[in-house]
Amino acid sequence: MSSNAFDRARRALDGIPDGFQKAVFSAMGRTVSHGKTSLRREIQKKYTVKTKVIRKTIATKLIKKPDITEGQVQVKSPNLLANQFSLRPQSDTTGAKRKEVRLGIRKGSTKRIERGFVSKGIAFKRKGKDSYPIEPVFGPAVPGLVDERMIDTVLSDAKETFEKRLKHEVSRVLKRIK
Repeated sequence: MSSNAFDRARRALDGIPDGFQKAVFSAMGRTVSHGKTSLRREIQKKYTVKTKVIRKTIATKLIKKPDITEGQVQVKSPNLLANQFSLRPQSDTTGAKRKEVRLGIRKGSTKRIERGFVSKGIAFKRKGKDSYPIEPVFGPAVPGLVDERMIDTVLSDAKETFEKRLKHEVSRVLKRIK
């Protein structure tokens, strides 16, 4: 964020008790929420993971103390099952309906799952030469999908959003006073 916008907001709300802190906290809340959305969009540009899955793994946190206002966007998840990505076919491939099973994690590419099959919407693969044991097929965790370019894009977008929101929140605080 540019220090000019921050200084202008501080000067505009100088005589109003807690005005600056309220404006910064409100702007920070909207910025963190927008950052969550921006990160989800960046992930979905590159990977086939479903929106619902990403939303569940991204959390936001706001910390408000007398001298510090801080916002965080956190991404936590275990490895995802293959059916959370682009899985073809999605119908069962057991019995007489055997088909090749393909998994697409990155957009535009799919790979064959060796000795794989789909049962009840979940992809499995056989471990050995025999029919058993079988294990579910997993893809990466959501935090593993995030790269430096995505983080840079989200941070620059958050900076821009914070400046716009701070300007808006300053005007809201000033309107309440009049």
